[in-house]
Amino acid sequence: MGVITCGIGWLAWQFLNFSNKSQVIIFAIAVAIIVLIETSVGIWALVRHEQIDTTLSSTQHEKIFALAVTDEKSIWDYMQSTLRCCGIDGPSDYRSVDSIPWSCCNTSNQEKNGSACATINKRGCQHVVLSRTRSILLHVFLLALCSVLLQISFIACITYYVRIYKDRMERRASEMRTSLQDTRETDTKNNLLSQSNNPGSNNP
Repeated sequence: MGVITCGIGWLAWQFLNFSNKSQVIIFAIAVAIIVLIETSVGIWALVRHEQIDTTLSSTQHEKIFALAVTDEKSIWDYMQSTLRCCGIDGPSDYRSVDSIPWSCCNTSNQEKNGSACATINKRGCQHVVLSRTRSILLHVFLLALCSVLLQISFIACITYYVRIYKDRMERRASEMRTSLQDTRETDTKNNLLSQSNNPGSNNP
């Protein structure tokens, strides 16, 4: 949306004729639609940020962990090694399978300890994933809010510029009318003076 907004702003600066009311209205509608979309996204992100539940029921916990050790094991191995977490709530989740996967191993000090896993990540992946999700949603909300505020400021500046441009055009038109009127009055006076200086020019 930011790229679209910048593109519309650039097009408006290059091609928009502020004296053409229809073009100004179309531009205002386009910016208003973008502001509405970004506001909706920001509100949605804030609502979802507050609705994220940090606890799983026992049934959900069992279903997710069953997939973690069977069909989705490769995904969980990648997530555990990347996020440096283990299981849903911690390494204790793997007691039921009697083995902890290598992806739970903290490999930051692995070179010093050879091939043996000296340290296991203690954090559960649920906490890490939810924290990152809440952080992303919060950043989306803040970005949407800043974008809306910037666009409102941009609209205010454009409105102020249009008002100044309109006043300038009206002043110029008024000056032109005054100049034409002065020219006509001058021509009339010159004609009267020429007629008064030549009183017999019209008589044979």
